[in-house]
Amino acid sequence: MLPRTKEMNARYTNPDNDPRGRWKTGGFSVKTYTEKYDYPITTPSGKIVYPPSGSCWQTSKENYEKMLQDNRIYFGKNGDSKPQIKQFLSEVQQGVVVKTFWKYDECGHNQVAKQEIKALFACHTEPLGEVSKNKVSLEKVDSSRDFSPVSQAQNDKMAESQNNNTPLFATPKPEALLKRIIEISTQEGDLIMDFFAGSGTTLAVAHKMKRRFIGIEQMDYIESITKERLKKVVAGEQGGISKAVDWQGGGSFIYAELMPLNAIYKERIKNLACHTEPLGEVSKNVESTRDLHKDISLSLNMTSIEKELESKAFVDYRVDIQDMLKDKEFHALSLDEKLKVLYAILDSNMDYVLYDDIEDSEYGVSKELKELNRIFYGENDE
Repeated sequence: MLPRTKEMNARYTNPDNDPRGRWKTGGFSVKTYTEKYDYPITTPSGKIVYPPSGSCWQTSKENYEKMLQDNRIYFGKNGDSKPQIKQFLSEVQQGVVVKTFWKYDECGHNQVAKQEIKALFACHTEPLGEVSKNKVSLEKVDSSRDFSPVSQAQNDKMAESQNNNTPLFATPKPEALLKRIIEISTQEGDLIMDFFAGSGTTLAVAHKMKRRFIGIEQMDYIESITKERLKKVVAGEQGGISKAVDWQGGGSFIYAELMPLNAIYKERIKNLACHTEPLGEVSKNVESTRDLHKDISLSLNMTSIEKELESKAFVDYRVDIQDMLKDKEFHALSLDEKLKVLYAILDSNMDYVLYDDIEDSEYGVSKELKELNRIFYGENDE
């Protein structure tokens, strides 16, 4: 149920000074016909009235007489209208049943959502935070915590998006919509999980509404948008539903990344692929010293990746990488084709270090990070 609003309560008045307080009228007839409930009623003015055609009164004559004696039946200002029930505000439930049709002025719309995101980052003057991708990372966020800056390229990209009105996030949801969903499905203190956190609307609204939350996102914008949005929420930003729920800031959240394994090599392969123009065989007819240096650099990086995959990466068990790297057919491939092959043979089940392997010295997980993971996964509570 949704909480009652001032507008809803304002519909109740007390024109006859009933000691039970304010009330409003409700219909006394129903369309589900029952012969027993079809009887004449005499109004205070002496007029005899019947239910509408095809309908009947909603209760028996005996119950009607009891309600009449209890001053729960209203016949209009002049006492000659059809009977109506007096519904007292003091007897109404503290909430209202949710309708299936949600108005945009109550739940927002796409343009509102985009404006909310734009407003959050419009005055961005500090570099957005970044967590290293080369180690297990777990941060407890509060208003006093400093974060290392992202690359200048990322900041430039965000600034460019704001200058040319390109949305920072293409498909955000309005906070009012998530407020409605959370209101009707949870209570304060409940745990909400969003497997596709996106711009963080669900997490932000959950925090403002005193719910716990778990958010998961695999895209890189979790660092530049999702996490930064939650930091602003903790700091007390006043956008979205903040005023409606009297949000003043506070609380904290934990941000963590999986410890990469094969994911490191996949990232390196993709980065190398981005430097080919286009992805294809390195030019055999180098026309400038600059192109020559580029070709040599790509070749050296390719050799480095091959060696690391051979000695450190987890390769599909059906592939003998040592034999493959010696194979003449592999050497005859273009750079683009080689990168695709190397990417394909990496075992996706080993993209990240499994928690059960945290004690394996091969991964070099520090004592501090081991303890942090045990706390995070609740092992210390057992």
